[in-house]
Amino acid sequence: MREKSPHFPDNYWSLAGIAGQTIVGRILVQYSDMTKILVIDDDTDILKILKLILKMNGFDVMVSPNAEEVIPKSLTFKPALILLDVFLAGRDGRDICNILKGNPRTKHIPVIIFSAHSSKEEVFSYCSADDFISKPFDISELVNKIRNHLPATA
Repeated sequence: MREKSPHFPDNYWSLAGIAGQTIVGRILVQYSDMTKILVIDDDTDILKILKLILKMNGFDVMVSPNAEEVIPKSLTFKPALILLDVFLAGRDGRDICNILKGNPRTKHIPVIIFSAHSSKEEVFSYCSADDFISKPFDISELVNKIRNHLPATA
């Protein structure tokens, strides 16, 4: 039994599941070790929290508060998925999403937009994101959305 943590709700471990695994029906699906996730948000506290959560769930995580780094990091880090905030200092994440989806070298990368200010409908009417999650986010919902957009390996 795990000790209680002041940082996570009592049911966190049961919600998050085993790092790198999820149960689909009765089939255990294993995700490739150290799947790369790129997170872009100009709020460094959010970046720290997301990096911790995603690493605890078995992902290799690169974070950046700089919107200008999305395209170069997408090409060098080669993430399996990008988490992208809408309102970034000096840029709109929806515009960046459209650039990513319009580039033949990055269009295959799933992009999940997250925001405290935009609605799902507003985001989808403006850009070609693969999914949306609102802030504040539920940890299990975030991890499940990420896993739903990743290819599973046997």
